[in-house]
Amino acid sequence: EFSVSGLDVKKVVDFNIPFMELPDGTFDTALLALEDMIKRLRDLSNQTKWITVCAQGYGGKSDLYHMAEIRILNDSIESDLSIHELLSNFDMKAASSLEVATFLDKLFREDLGILPFPGEGDDYAVGAEW
Repeated sequence: EFSVSGLDVKKVVDFNIPFMELPDGTFDTALLALEDMIKRLRDLSNQTKWITVCAQGYGGKSDLYHMAEIRILNDSIESDLSIHELLSNFDMKAASSLEVATFLDKLFREDLGILPFPGEGDDYAVGAEW
């Protein structure tokens, strides 16, 4: 919530539609989509709902997918996967949006095994939903 010329204006979030999707033509890379997502989440301060970020990539065969999820609420990142030590050592609050996006991109690629599909460049699909 913020004030504009004495008027109270609330930012409204539609929890029924995806918060972010790639590829959707808006961003060229997962890193840029993640950075924009973090900026927009920070504009929605004091959220009470976790947002789930899911990355999807190559699963070893052309018809197999590998997926990994993390959750974000304000300046906290959680996962059901065995990466709690990595998450606890990262200070999301002190990091810039680009630093958070870079951390998430590295986390998905290196620690959670999200790989691009052969012949489709060096990226993966990613989305965020409430």
